[in-house]
Amino acid sequence: MTSLVHMNHGRWLVDCPHPECAWSYLATTNDGRPRYQTICAGDHTGRGCGTRIDITWPDAALEIERALCARTAPINRNWRWPETVDGLLAENLQLLVGWNIERLAEAGIGAV
Repeated sequence: MTSLVHMNHGRWLVDCPHPECAWSYLATTNDGRPRYQTICAGDHTGRGCGTRIDITWPDAALEIERALCARTAPINRNWRWPETVDGLLAENLQLLVGWNIERLAEAGIGAV
């Protein structure tokens, strides 16, 4: 079964696609390389459903990651299909991601 990765709190995750299973797994190795397959094994108790998961990555994964990692708080680093890179960048602009106090003051935003 195939499952598309998503980003949650700055981590690439993949959900088990079996309809009666609720496990999720890191979609990257410990050193950050993408995984392309895993087995639903659950936690240390081995209670997963055993489904073989073929992991699909979006073509724009690096751009998605770049847009989200510009956000300082990992809690704000979330992406799911069909969100686009352009949409993430528009959100970043709207939320003033990457702006410092000088840039805010130059734009007339905030108290001086």
